[in-house]
This record gives sequence, C-alpha cells and structure tokens, in this order.
Amino acid sequence: MRAWQVRQLGIGSSRYFDTAASAKGIDRFGDIQLEGNIEYRFNLGTLFTVKFKSAFFTDIGNIWYRTDYNDPRYKGAEFNINKLYTDIAVGAGTSLRADFDIFLIRFDWSYKLKDPVYSIDNFGWFHDIQLLRGQFQLGINYPF
Repeated sequence: MRAWQVRQLGIGSSRYFDTAASAKGIDRFGDIQLEGNIEYRFNLGTLFTVKFKSAFFTDIGNIWYRTDYNDPRYKGAEFNINKLYTDIAVGAGTSLRADFDIFLIRFDWSYKLKDPVYSIDNFGWFHDIQLLRGQFQLGINYPF
C-alpha cells in the first residue's frame, strides 16, 4: 500500500491507531491481511543504456484483527465481511522506473483515495487530498 507510510494503514477502520496509539508509539499488527494491486506499465525510452519506464497503479487492501478482543479501543479493528467496503483502503499513483537489466529502481508517488480512518465522511473517499501531500516510496525491483 504505497500511499501509506510503513505501519500507518489500519487496523480496519479503527481510529484508536490513528490517534492515541500512534502518540504512544504503539506499532500496528493484525491477524488478517487483504491486498491487491493493478498496474499499467509502459516504456518511456532509453538513455545511456538505461531503460526508463513508468506505470499508473492502484493498491487496494487493509489489515484487521480477528476480533476486537472485547476492548472498546479496538472498535472497528476486527474483520467483518459486512464492513469490508467501509474498511478497505485505496491508494493510486504513478511511478518512474530505471531498468538496469539486473535490477530496477522505482520512484513511486501515490495518494490516499479512500482512507478507512475517515469512513464516517463519504466512506473515506478523497479525504483531504492535496497535490503536494502524496507519499513517496523508493523501491528496488517490482513489488510482486
């Protein structure tokens, strides 16, 4: 999920992990993970034997607990098939890739299109999107 920083997505649509827990440095772990990716890849050209490529992509998914462990702080963190649409996160972006034949370097830039933390407002779609507030990810080779 390239639109989020490491360990910043989830758990479910729980607000606890976005506010109080993050201030205390509590890491996010889950029991269930669901993730999917769609990419359209294309070539840009070659410069000094380095092949430059690009892509448009969408990442869809989230993590959950199996149960809320009877703890009111974890409300919304448990997996429930009836809340899947509410809890699912969607990010999208573009990428510049330098292909050196033996490895590839990816420069990904993406935005949170649907953030489950803000699911009470339009199911979290397009919450506070700003041009310069995307997420940069540096990667080596393809993510899958």
